[in-house]
Amino acid sequence: MARALETLHARTGAGHADAPTPRRTRVVEIGAAGIGAAGFGASLGDWADYRAITLDEAGPAQLAALAGAPRQDGSAKPDPAADTPPAHDLAIVHGVFASWREALDTLQAVEASLAPDGTLLFIGHHPARWLDFVCGTRPDWWVEDTAEADNAAGAPRSLQQSASAWQASLAARGWRALEQVDAEDDSLGGCFLLLAQRDPCAQSPAVMAPGATTRCLILAADTASALAGSLASHLTALGVSVRVQDCDTADTVPTAIEAARQALGGLESLVYLPGVPGAHLPAADVVACRARHCHIAAHLARHAGALASPPACWLLTQGVYGASPRGPRTLGETGNAALWAFGRTLMNEMPGLPLRMADLPLEGEDAPAVLAALALSLGAPDAETELVFGPGGERQAPRLRPARQVDRPATADTAWRLGFAQPGQLGNLAWEPVNATPPGKGEIEVAVHATGLNFRDLMYALGMLSDEALENGFTGPALGLEFAGVVTRVGPQVTDFRQGDAVAGFGPHSFGTRMRTTTEACAVMPRGLAFEAAATIPSTFFTVYYALHHLARLEPGEAVLIHGATGGVGLAAIQIARWRGARIHATAGSPEKRDFLRLMGITDIHDSRSLAFADDILAATGGEGVDVVLNSLAGEAVNRNLRVLKPFGRHIELGKRDFYDNTRIGLRPFRNNISYFGVDADQLMHLRPALTRRLYGELMTLFDTGVLHPLPYRAFAADDVVEAFRHMQQASHIGKIVVHYRDGIHAAAAPAAPQGSAWKPDPSATYLVTGGLRGFGLRTAQWLAERGARHLALASRSGTLDDEAHAIVAALRSQGVSVWTTACDIAAADQVSALLDHIGARLPALAGIVHAATLYDDGLAASLDASRIAAAMAPKVLGAWHLHEQTQARGIALSLFVMYSSATTLFGNAGQGSYVAANGWMEALARHRRDIGLPAVCLRWGAIADAGFLARHPATREALLQRMGGAALPAADALAAMAQALDEGTPDPAILALDGKRLAGTLPLAATPRFALLSPPGGDAGEGAAVPREDLPALARTLPDAALQEKLLELLRHEIGQILHLPATRIDAARPLNDLGLDSLMGVELTVALEARTGVRLPPGAVAGQASPEKLARRIGAALRGEGGSGQGSDDTGQDAAPGAALPSADAAQLPGAAQAPRVMP
Repeated sequence: MARALETLHARTGAGHADAPTPRRTRVVEIGAAGIGAAGFGASLGDWADYRAITLDEAGPAQLAALAGAPRQDGSAKPDPAADTPPAHDLAIVHGVFASWREALDTLQAVEASLAPDGTLLFIGHHPARWLDFVCGTRPDWWVEDTAEADNAAGAPRSLQQSASAWQASLAARGWRALEQVDAEDDSLGGCFLLLAQRDPCAQSPAVMAPGATTRCLILAADTASALAGSLASHLTALGVSVRVQDCDTADTVPTAIEAARQALGGLESLVYLPGVPGAHLPAADVVACRARHCHIAAHLARHAGALASPPACWLLTQGVYGASPRGPRTLGETGNAALWAFGRTLMNEMPGLPLRMADLPLEGEDAPAVLAALALSLGAPDAETELVFGPGGERQAPRLRPARQVDRPATADTAWRLGFAQPGQLGNLAWEPVNATPPGKGEIEVAVHATGLNFRDLMYALGMLSDEALENGFTGPALGLEFAGVVTRVGPQVTDFRQGDAVAGFGPHSFGTRMRTTTEACAVMPRGLAFEAAATIPSTFFTVYYALHHLARLEPGEAVLIHGATGGVGLAAIQIARWRGARIHATAGSPEKRDFLRLMGITDIHDSRSLAFADDILAATGGEGVDVVLNSLAGEAVNRNLRVLKPFGRHIELGKRDFYDNTRIGLRPFRNNISYFGVDADQLMHLRPALTRRLYGELMTLFDTGVLHPLPYRAFAADDVVEAFRHMQQASHIGKIVVHYRDGIHAAAAPAAPQGSAWKPDPSATYLVTGGLRGFGLRTAQWLAERGARHLALASRSGTLDDEAHAIVAALRSQGVSVWTTACDIAAADQVSALLDHIGARLPALAGIVHAATLYDDGLAASLDASRIAAAMAPKVLGAWHLHEQTQARGIALSLFVMYSSATTLFGNAGQGSYVAANGWMEALARHRRDIGLPAVCLRWGAIADAGFLARHPATREALLQRMGGAALPAADALAAMAQALDEGTPDPAILALDGKRLAGTLPLAATPRFALLSPPGGDAGEGAAVPREDLPALARTLPDAALQEKLLELLRHEIGQILHLPATRIDAARPLNDLGLDSLMGVELTVALEARTGVRLPPGAVAGQASPEKLARRIGAALRGEGGSGQGSDDTGQDAAPGAALPSADAAQLPGAAQAPRVMP
């Protein structure tokens, strides 16, 4: 116990010493009798108020009182509406409990009484098997009601838990682990210490909403039993009684539900975990397996819905969304999407059943953070019906939104690139279409999946970094330096990479969907990493590896000073320094960031915003100083750095400002044989490519061997790229900021004319249309010929042509189009092989496929069996898979791979569960092809008026339109929209006319949050609405002083609110801007915005210091009226600025539903 107390003192004492205010720290310690005298409280200093609670006979009453601990205002219970914090800053819990009930009561009491930023110090003991023999006869020694004792997935657990098990249990309750310390040897049940804080985004299990789950049944397929057991453990930690039951057939569902209700005394939650079929299964068996999963889900919903109080039902999938970090997926891995889509149909067919779905990562699905977040959502469900959990436990919910279309025609070679018309305002950032050019000699083309945001990007966007500063670098004056993605094309003389390789590296215009780079500047991604994680590696780690290892030659035992140590480069430097065995001194700019460094085990920490760090370091090192300084500070800080360098020390300069300001430093410090290195990794890659390749390869080896690890990061979608830049501008993040492209890019602009489509087929190549001898497939063949295709292969299951098909084929042949028709069961691998053999031997090279084959077998889910579902899936799913797999195996380089899906996957049409499931699975195959760098578009068609199934069944078409509203699209309009989708690179658009009001009135699923953005626009624009653009110089000549001041204040509140992400009504016009949270970088953006809106150029520093919106409004008003000064002691009123010429408003985004084009995109 002595080492545990030492560790506690080291952390709490240091934290108190650095506290910004002298408030006394409130401490509570909970444990066995005698802790008040022998525990941590006995040795606390006078800086703490201490309270001890012993777990004896009075323990339950004391814990109950603690849960309602008195606050500073004297109230008996925590008041969620009050501003004062709960009672304690630090809770010390000794993990020696008499029962699981006592353990849960203790954690609930701590959660209710701890301040939001308070810390839990949990002292546990490594399990000792002999203690289970001594105490194991007591029923309360084991986890209550976890599972049947003979169920290996959920076997009862002892009160003795390992450190990792306690950490998982705490995570499930919404605690974020900070550090684990093994304070004593664990061979005889020694002590360990866990430090944790509450996750601010987590809902406390102690205050869950009424109706929260307390009894849960998990039905799991054999392949998901381990995951089910882990989930059960997390739910148990939340106080949920859990039963786990194997479930591989629908017949077991009713008996399992009834047995769980009897054993648990009721049932509030029912979870189905189908798992993933084995990779060894033949494709037809995989489809049969996934059909069985849908059948089980239908049985589950039917029997649960028949109960007097139906439980909340959850369908848990894996890998429906998100790319696989390890490359190509199996057919079974993509198949969870079928259950996801089938679940939407169940929601509509059984609107009274609370049915929800959650998707876990395909790999790392059992990670504590993922299961903890999932357990919290299962335990206390909210309004969301569909949830997606990321690898770090982050929770997302999908939304449907009206498509926004680009404002210019694009070609099949179009890529998207981030740019700006004018620097200075982040609102000017916009995605721009560019034509992708083939890679040159020694180059590769990459489909970018994630881009790392760097400070240089922010400075460049704000106009604070000139083109001169970037033009000599590898990436040049462009946004984006680093990326992770998949190789799509290789240039001449490239042997190190091939199509489909997952890579991470450097390249110009990395903020884009496609980019070219040299082979020296990238490497194959370390195995097992997500693209977002890989994008945190290149610039930070390469810069630090070059600086500390190659230049500074950092040696074991040397001391290094790392400035800004919580940024991306700083955190990478800590890892490199520890790898080299160096002693670390660090600086950070806020108390929170310095606390973070302490929790990383850094002990010598200083304020990067104070020059006192130099004296402090010299004092701490007995006047010796450090061997290496890794610097990112500017100005006088550089001279202070040189002061702390030992003889033969090395100063590594990462900043740029002093270089371009030509800042002078004296030479006197260099008498001590110190070295000064200026580091610009961008220039290094440009001028020393061979060295770049060698160092980057060495660095990646350290990741492959587990020596180094990616940085923590926050990910933003490409559509939210402005928010990503603002987040960096606020300098509140730790680690990296990453932008991903999983959801595509939706540029807001006026609709483009479909007739301007640039997509054309290759007249010298063959195009295959499956399902091409009838209906919309046949109409598609006509359309291909109209656009220039001269060689068509049309296949259907029967191969027969009706009168309409005979006429159309004859007309095509008369126009000089070669048309080959054939019978092919596209679901049969051997027949697909024969089809491709014939095309390869007798027709021009295959360049494109349109997979339009389908099978309809409608019926309510309760009436379907697994064989009917599998039969309906086969043409779409097996056909798409065989075409995908066999064209890859033959090395056929397709430029077009289109699959015809249905908008019903978005809406879950009742009575079409099999059809919806098949289309959902096919859409997942399309996402998979894109993930590995192959072309794929899956078109979700709405009702087509004059071709296909609905044209042959008008009654069905009318019934569908009655439910969804809108009108059926003519085939010509639908195919024109398809051409536009191919132009824009839109991955999986839904093409239909939609009436949001009608949909909301007839489709139960439309009432869920996923449809919120499809609601018809109306009402007020809200607080975020743009301020109308007016001729302010003209108004200034006519308005009274008070009216002009109010109009300028309205403008200022709006612009400041946009930058700070606050409603305009919350901007206090009398408060200084720095008190409102506006820092220097934000001030630059505000200055540019005000100049664009008013024509007044404010001098540097006008928005700094004690400047308030009121003062700025008066100053701008004076400048607009041509008065000599603003009354603020400055004659620079901006009179030389040209008024007018306002920039486009950043608030001119389309309202949901404003687009007239009949398309919806998720």
